[in-house]
Amino acid sequence: MKAKAWLILKAVKLWLAVALLWLIAAILFVAHVAIGIIKLIFIITLFPLTWVVYVLDRNIYNRIKIQLEELLS
Repeated sequence: MKAKAWLILKAVKLWLAVALLWLIAAILFVAHVAIGIIKLIFIITLFPLTWVVYVLDRNIYNRIKIQLEELLS
């Protein structure tokens, strides 16, 4: 009887260890997906802003270039 109880206890411990590993894996997966969603939100929101800054920089650069050409000519 004592050996059977010890075997059941060992099986329960193994089951709990496996359940804990699955729980950790699930938490890591959810964190991975959440980080991916956050990255996607940042890309969607920041890419248009960088495009606007790029266009403004090009306009400013062209204006300065035109003014310099007028001054030099």
